[in-house]
Amino acid sequence: MVFKLYTDSEDAWTAMFARMKGATKSIHIEMYIFTADTQRTHDFITLLKEKAQNGVQVILIFDVFGSISLSNKVVKELRDAGAEVRFFRHIFYRTHKKILLIDGKTAFLGGVNITEHARDWKDLQVEVSGSIVPYIFRSFKRTYRYTGGKAQPLKPEFDGTVKEKVKMWLLENMPVIGRKVIKQYYLRKLNEATESIIFITPYFIPSRWMLGAMRNAISRDVKITVLIPENTDFKLANNINKYYAGMVTTFGVNVLYTPGMNHAKAVLIDNNKGLVGSANIDELSFNINNEIGIFFNAPAFIAQLKKVVDTWEKTGKPYDKNINRLKWYQALLVPFIRLFQPIL
Repeated sequence: MVFKLYTDSEDAWTAMFARMKGATKSIHIEMYIFTADTQRTHDFITLLKEKAQNGVQVILIFDVFGSISLSNKVVKELRDAGAEVRFFRHIFYRTHKKILLIDGKTAFLGGVNITEHARDWKDLQVEVSGSIVPYIFRSFKRTYRYTGGKAQPLKPEFDGTVKEKVKMWLLENMPVIGRKVIKQYYLRKLNEATESIIFITPYFIPSRWMLGAMRNAISRDVKITVLIPENTDFKLANNINKYYAGMVTTFGVNVLYTPGMNHAKAVLIDNNKGLVGSANIDELSFNINNEIGIFFNAPAFIAQLKKVVDTWEKTGKPYDKNINRLKWYQALLVPFIRLFQPIL
């Protein structure tokens, strides 16, 4: 079994590009943001066209909103080369997943999009193989059918024999068909934790239920740490992060600002359980977006995640109300924005 973490966009792209280049049967992608502007170092469009022309089954699903800058010209080129390109379209719902499946044997998922403006971001993308891959394929296929796909995607080559002794669980959110599991996961882990929980998220907009669960965990002497970026890709998100950072620090949560933009989404519970996925801590990820994550408890995998978390914690600066507190007029806007967040 493979379990490998990549901690920034460009390293993840390099690994994903290499696996795609070696594909002989199928390449399946479901991506929130996919653009054609990374060709300076990673020309995904040309590679996908070449693979489709050479008989590899290439099925691509992009969110119509997230990938709005992908031109009709590029889409036509992909289709003319033999790739099937589909778009997830809905007034309210989005597919926020970042999935890559190669030959049904290897999968990538996490927070990494394929777009030039994310090149220098810290992020988390996990590469996996083994018995978890068919479940990731099933999630991809669900979205494919929802978007009107009629072909039969090539299935993973898994013989049904579980060779791994460690357990992994796939968490799939698909609210558009009534499937919501991410919220239940966060709530359960907050209630079950006995020592510590570390959340990593670029956008920190906890709902009332999560704030309540955090308070309860703190009352049980569980140490809660939240890592958020010092500067996100949206100035408005910086202000919202500050607002909720100030709120949770009043009842004992430790908030750390990491330098630059960190787009990772992960959870580490009691140093023996972990989650890496695509979901932010906000209402969109819990109730609106299609999301996916892997929950695991294998010591070797936990060690990888803990090493990353420890590195980012060391670079983090604690929330300081004298420095990070919002101006009064900025704070007045946040509840209004929070109210309308699910439809923005």
